[in-house]
Order: sequence, then structure tokens, then C-alpha cells
Amino acid sequence: MNLANQSSLIPEIMIQQQTTKTSSNNKEVPRRYSRLRTISNKHDQEKEQQESNTRRCRSLSRIRTVKKSAI
Repeated sequence: MNLANQSSLIPEIMIQQQTTKTSSNNKEVPRRYSRLRTISNKHDQEKEQQESNTRRCRSLSRIRTVKKSAI
């Protein structure tokens, strides 16, 4: 009877170990992806800042052009 109980417990223990491994892997994966997302967000923000500066310069040059032509 002990052997029967032990043999039924062994698959349960193996399943628990596999679940533990899987959950530990799941904890690592989001951290890596969130790191990548953070890096890409930083690049996106820098690109957006550059585009904003470019638009600002263009609009300022248009204003200056209009002022010069108005004179």
C-alpha cells in the first residue's frame, strides 16, 4: 500500500517541480521584455523630441518669413 501511495505521489511531485520551473521562467521573461520596452520607449521619446524640435524650428522660420515679407 505504501508503494501504491508513493507511486501516485511521484507524478504529483514532478508536476509541482515543473510548475515551479515554469513559474520561475515566467518571472524572468517579463523583466527582459519590460527592459526592452523601456529602451524602445526611451528611443521613441528621443525621436519624438527631435521631431518636435524640427517642427518648432519650421514654424519659427515660417513666422520670421511672414514678418520679413510683411515689412
